[in-house]
Amino acid sequence: MKKLAWTDISQQEFVESAVSVNRPLLRAGAIFGIVVEAIGMLRVLFLSQSGLGTLNNRIYFSFYLILFLSSLGYLVFDRVKSLSTAALYRLQLGGGIFLIAWHTVFNIYDISRSNAVGSFTFISALFFYSSLLIFKPWHTLSVIFVCSLSFFVCLAHNFSSGELINLSITVGLCVIIHLTRFNSIVNQVRKDKALIDARQELSDARRDFSLSIEQYRLIRQSDNNITFEWDIKEDRMRFSKEWTYYFDTPKDIDGFTGFVESTELIVEKQKNILREAMKNVRAGAAYQNCEMSLPLKTGEPGWFEISIITQRDTAGEPKCAIGMLEDVTESRNKLNQMEIDVQMDMFTGVWNKDAIERYGRRKLGELTDGQYLAALILDMDGFKNINDVYGHPAGDYFLKEVARLMKRSAPKGARVGRIGGDEFIVLHATHDIEGFKNYAEHLMSVVPLIELGGNIPGCACSIGLTAVDGSVQHYHMLYQMADDALYEAKRNGKGRLHVSIPALDIETV
Repeated sequence: MKKLAWTDISQQEFVESAVSVNRPLLRAGAIFGIVVEAIGMLRVLFLSQSGLGTLNNRIYFSFYLILFLSSLGYLVFDRVKSLSTAALYRLQLGGGIFLIAWHTVFNIYDISRSNAVGSFTFISALFFYSSLLIFKPWHTLSVIFVCSLSFFVCLAHNFSSGELINLSITVGLCVIIHLTRFNSIVNQVRKDKALIDARQELSDARRDFSLSIEQYRLIRQSDNNITFEWDIKEDRMRFSKEWTYYFDTPKDIDGFTGFVESTELIVEKQKNILREAMKNVRAGAAYQNCEMSLPLKTGEPGWFEISIITQRDTAGEPKCAIGMLEDVTESRNKLNQMEIDVQMDMFTGVWNKDAIERYGRRKLGELTDGQYLAALILDMDGFKNINDVYGHPAGDYFLKEVARLMKRSAPKGARVGRIGGDEFIVLHATHDIEGFKNYAEHLMSVVPLIELGGNIPGCACSIGLTAVDGSVQHYHMLYQMADDALYEAKRNGKGRLHVSIPALDIETV
């Protein structure tokens, strides 16, 4: 397949990506053009004293009508479902070229007639074409060069030398923006291609797993993973000998459906995964893959990836399911730990700023009736003195102690995060605002008692506390309210707690 110049991706791959990017932009541009040009035509017909009686008005009307009909025509052709991806790309390319060419000619006429050098749309159209739309570089650069050269040649006498220099710089910037965006699209296509290749390899591996019952029975004794066979008609499950290494339950289970429903070892959420898989087998699904947690005989949860193949009888009806359980507990735990590491502020051990913000945004959308998302921001008063008097290592220790105290005494379900420096935040979805206030007052009393080398610096803190109900949908509003409450605490003399909850008409210091 022919490769695109400068890249290792094919032209087809680039065209498919470009079409998906350009389509919504050009549709929106065409709709915008229809509306604006319709207004322009109505203005000429009804708001102009001479209507179409003058040549100048007829020329303007023609410009508006051409772009109006072209935008309408583009939308019609864009809706044709039989167009191939290559045909759509050519349609988009033609639409983009026409758009920039129309603005070039229109502005040349408009400025030449009225000398209105400050009121031109050519540069706006040029930015739209070069920074948002995606075409092959030689297409875009050719259009930019031809249209810009025509614009400059026809209107050079209308601009000062400084204006010409600024316009040239603007055109050069458009070129740079386009090349940067083109490179970004190419990199994205390359990543998508790598992902598709990886998925194809996984699909191939899974297809290779689709074995006959006879092949399956040959390998089940030598494979270290747990293999199984479920006879649908008899409802009998047979696991390989590795089953007993992980679980206390028998490896041969008659009445498997009833066992799943009656066992208390598997939680309801995991049972639903099993029920869905069994339902799909009975429906004849050729292949399934899922991941679920099962209780090990050690008492700890284990994670397993389950691959299931449905085998049919001579009549084509589902007969049995064969499959494999692969222990992915270690990799799952590593992934969970990586997620925790990404969320944690590694210095203090509480959530970092990004993680606490994501939690706040999610929790706002989950509030139930009568529930509030409470927030407090804690800021140390005179923390710089600790660094100056005791040294930065002592200051670091002090911050870690503050974080430890906040986590240790936090209400159940609350999340403690560090915003930055010596500033912390706590979010708590609760019905008990008074209890959260008591937590804040507790922090006010214990933070100044933190010791450093046998001494108590007495470094107080200021706290701003607020809460919102589900009517507030944006986290930044909650944060701003808590920050404003903190400011009031500082303004009133520091070492204070200021509570401001407009939803409950509470305002206390």
